[in-house]
Amino acid sequence: MRLFGAPRSRFNETNKGLDRQNICRGCRKIEILLEQPAEKTQSQSAPSSSGRLKFHESYEELQKCAENTHAVERLKDDVSGCSVYARVERQQEPGIIRPVTGALPSIKIEISGDPSRSAHIRCASTATNGLNLCENPHDGPIAEQIKQWLGDCDKEHVGFCSNLRQSSESPFRLIRIMSNSELQLSSGAPNGIKYAALSYSWGTKILADDEKSIVSAGMTTRTNLENRSESFQLSELPATLQDAILLVRRVGLEYIWIDSVCIVQDYENNEDFSREAPKMHKYYGNAYFTLCVCSNLKVTDRLLTTREAFSYSTSPCRLSVRWLSIFDTPLNDMRAHSPLATRAWTLQEERLSPRVLYWTPQRMYWSCSQRQRTESTSQEESIHPSLKDRPHFESLSGSPQRFLLFCRQGEAQRLHQEWLDIVESYTRRDITKDADRFSALAGLASRYQSSVKGDKYIAGLWQKTFAEDLAWSVDWCADFPSCEREAAPPSWSWASLPKCTATTLKHEFVKSKEFELLGSIPEADTRGTDENPVVQGAEVKQARVRGRLRPFWSSEARLQPWSNSSRTVNGKEVYSFAEMPEQSIYSVDMSRGRVLTYEARRLEVLGQLDYLQDVQRVAEGQLQLHALELGATALLLLERLEATSNFRRVGAAHGYRLDFFADVRASDCVLV
Repeated sequence: MRLFGAPRSRFNETNKGLDRQNICRGCRKIEILLEQPAEKTQSQSAPSSSGRLKFHESYEELQKCAENTHAVERLKDDVSGCSVYARVERQQEPGIIRPVTGALPSIKIEISGDPSRSAHIRCASTATNGLNLCENPHDGPIAEQIKQWLGDCDKEHVGFCSNLRQSSESPFRLIRIMSNSELQLSSGAPNGIKYAALSYSWGTKILADDEKSIVSAGMTTRTNLENRSESFQLSELPATLQDAILLVRRVGLEYIWIDSVCIVQDYENNEDFSREAPKMHKYYGNAYFTLCVCSNLKVTDRLLTTREAFSYSTSPCRLSVRWLSIFDTPLNDMRAHSPLATRAWTLQEERLSPRVLYWTPQRMYWSCSQRQRTESTSQEESIHPSLKDRPHFESLSGSPQRFLLFCRQGEAQRLHQEWLDIVESYTRRDITKDADRFSALAGLASRYQSSVKGDKYIAGLWQKTFAEDLAWSVDWCADFPSCEREAAPPSWSWASLPKCTATTLKHEFVKSKEFELLGSIPEADTRGTDENPVVQGAEVKQARVRGRLRPFWSSEARLQPWSNSSRTVNGKEVYSFAEMPEQSIYSVDMSRGRVLTYEARRLEVLGQLDYLQDVQRVAEGQLQLHALELGATALLLLERLEATSNFRRVGAAHGYRLDFFADVRASDCVLV
């Protein structure tokens, strides 16, 4: 609603609150909420309609109330500050507030009930000062803070962070920053030179036509390569790149590596890209630091914009008898909601970097293997605990440098678990070109293979843990990929799934003694060269295995509707076969893609299909499933291709009765 020329909102009515302060009607609802007994507050903390209260119709309305009441002024500042994830667009969207359980009373402000646009407010018994950082991103203290973080790491973390670098090798090309306006594309830089690397989102899918022209003009091509080797103007580049270069120069560095400028971007027969892409682990791994742009959805947006959260003066204030102060957003929480968390390429750019500077719309974050810091008015560091809840795109349970630490420490088992964690995040992310699915992870694969001697990279999986790696499952069945099967990764690889598919790879797993990987076609290599993981991984199409294989349901099983056996008891789904326990059956859940088999008077087995199309085929009796034992609690669901020993993966199952493969002898088959 509009504030001017429109009826006055009921939330704007002002009166005296419980502590005799001026308070608007909208925030009076919050005051009452805070006065509720703890058990009622806890019952309302769940993300439901009953646990959320609308307290203002729009940002403008909140701003209007802030002119009259101190408490609302603080809430308004916190709404501005919640754009640590992304800039707040001051649209006509309501403000929602909900209680949060914990040791201290607290509330959470959300814009339109969107958790990704939220601020966490602590309600304490004592007053705290507000955080007042530089509003202008060009101010000197910002660059000085970055220099201090870098300097502290250089001096205090000798033998730690510096030892995570891949090598002393410099990129084939670097951007030399000659002035605030003039650049040079330099090749042949000496080894060991200090440079920054940039990680950002191109935003290809949301660019307008005129923005696409700007992005194209900023790329290095065979046409402008020679001229750029002499010099070119900063203004030729998109806004994000311009500002990143200026920021790096203020920190005192002369060189920066940016993919779209340092790699020739001609898409037809691009030998330059083919040569450079497998070296990403070196370019990010050897950088003095990596600048992660967590503020921009597209490369045409400015990076150095006014930090609105600090454009207002703040003073201690209270609501009811409690003083309000905002929780610092933890680094891992910020990472999970950043635009970079949705992009495939940026995953390895971050995980391969020994030191990362995160730039958000309101403040900066720092991460190295020894410390995580948040920009603040004091020089004290903020070391954030691990998140317990799994975010939407990534299970961020530790330091961004954890993968590099495990590589260096030689802990193969923990490194493999970290790889599974990385792939879970990767499958959820978007990528512009399907053909880059392996390339965008090749740097991490290269670093992994160099750390686990003798292992083989096989279409995104590893030879030493092949059975466990095969046991991935989708969280929800997906649409069948549209690419040609000849060009697609094999069905048993997670890379065959459509992009942005939620998967689970980390299960309790004990390998079956009967399962064995006999070989791959083409045969994977163990030489461990830099190019090997991406080249070999992209080429492997088949895996020859030996294991116990049987039909998923018996020949006498009868298809019946899912609802015939599925029951909900105390909020939990259970399965009942009491009406005819002597009848073997199988069922398919049409909504989620689950498939169930029951053999007379024995425990049922529940599986998850990968694709919606196969769900329909099972329901119509057109798809006969086979089960291949991988481990004590994991099996693959397969479709036999014609009258051959070739099988296509269609799903997986986790947890089944111990005698499911009893009396089944191991046999050879080919997974395609």
